[in-house]
Amino acid sequence: MLQRHLAHPEEARDALARYHGLYAENHQQYVEPFGELHDLLIEMKRTGCRLALFTGKGRQGLAISLERLGLTRLFDVEISGDDVAHPKPHPEELQTIMKQRLAVAGIVC
Repeated sequence: MLQRHLAHPEEARDALARYHGLYAENHQQYVEPFGELHDLLIEMKRTGCRLALFTGKGRQGLAISLERLGLTRLFDVEISGDDVAHPKPHPEELQTIMKQRLAVAGIVC
């Protein structure tokens, strides 16, 4: 998403690399898991629930967060801000998850 707002591709790559490095390095200072959420998600997955996640974060930021929070390989569908043309609160991300990725029929958004 940052790349969309910087005019020079090389500057965007450098800025993004620096941002992701700092984000990974300082993640635990700013992001904490929600109490028993991890256990709930594990239990839901164990019982056969299909789990989907959407975040406005970019794909790499999402990967960093999932890894740091111990949530990698938990979600059947992960949609980041990089994966949609229209950011929140536009319904595109939910439509993508429900219609295309989880193959849920009859969804009206």
